Parts: sequence; C-alpha cells; structure tokens
Amino acid sequence: MEQISPIQALLQQRTLLQLEYYTEKEAFRKLTEQMGMQRKVKRGDAWFPLQVGKSFYNSLNQTAIEVFRTSDQDIEHNFEFGRPVMFFMVKKMGKNENQGNTVPSAARKRFRC
Repeated sequence: MEQISPIQALLQQRTLLQLEYYTEKEAFRKLTEQMGMQRKVKRGDAWFPLQVGKSFYNSLNQTAIEVFRTSDQDIEHNFEFGRPVMFFMVKKMGKNENQGNTVPSAARKRFRC
C-alpha cells in the first residue's frame, strides 16, 4: 500500500472542497432561478427592488456597499451579519441575471454589505 504525502493529502482535500463549493453554488443558482424573485422577497431571502447608497472600505479593508429597501419594508429579512449576499440585475425582458458579486451583509431595513 502506497503512503500519501501530507502535501498530496492537502491538495486532494482542497480539490474536494472546491468541487463541493462549486456544486453547492450551482445548486443555489438553479434553486434561485426556479423559485423566482417575488417568492424570495416574500420569504425575506431577497430585497427587490433596492436603492444603492454609498460604497466605502470598512475597518477590515473590505468593500462595503450601503443598500436601502424601496418596498416590502414590513417583511423581516433572513440576512446575517458577515454572510455573503448576491446582487441581481433585471433586464427589460424580465429575466434575472446573477452578477456573481458576493459581499458581507449586515442589518435591518438599511444595511451595509
């Protein structure tokens, strides 16, 4: 039986983690497309439409973007501080396009991400 070096074991683990990451990312994308934006808004998983405020670098030298809800402000959201969020753009034909940007999220009706 052949012994695997620690470096090879780490490389194999990294490959497996990358595969898991991309598989889960693709599953999330498909679920988002299937579910529809309005349902995600009603569940508190999305804000749509929103207004973009200022952008800046926070104390950890991370990009922060301030966003504001423009409707459905009575619905509680499911965002958590420090968790990634995604931005979408709606084209005139009504199809959602994922821009693929992820940034840390933050709090209530106005949050910095």
